[in-house]
Amino acid sequence: MAAIDDADDSLRPRGQPVIEAKSRHTHAPAAAYATTRFASAPPIRQRIALLDGAVAAALSTASAIERHSLEEAHEQASLCRGMLLELAFMIRGDSMPQLALAMSGLTVYLHGLMVQSMTERSPEPARRVARLLQCEREAWVDRLREPGALGMICQRTDAVA
Repeated sequence: MAAIDDADDSLRPRGQPVIEAKSRHTHAPAAAYATTRFASAPPIRQRIALLDGAVAAALSTASAIERHSLEEAHEQASLCRGMLLELAFMIRGDSMPQLALAMSGLTVYLHGLMVQSMTERSPEPARRVARLLQCEREAWVDRLREPGALGMICQRTDAVA
């Protein structure tokens, strides 16, 4: 994954997903700070952070399936599916209906792959999800590097234009 070149990439420490299911209660002050930082970030950075978390959860699902740790795989797959749904609802359909429709279709496909990974107990569909999400992340990072990209904050602060 490519890093964002400016100093505000502190949304996510390198190699760590934004959302970690097991660390929510053990690091309450750190989790509260991360939540506040995420909530106050521009929508495009929120999307990148969610993509990072979904990639990490998909890869964790694949790894857990390979180790036959099905409870962990189920938790990580559920986490990934939840982030996929959040990603689907972030894009405003009224400002860019074609993009919203395409992203909605992609999200349904990725969600189905995560379900397939768990029902077949196969790591490959989860890996495919991670690869596709990494490609999407790269596209958003490229968009972020465009002049004025952060100025594109939507009327609704919870949606990406």
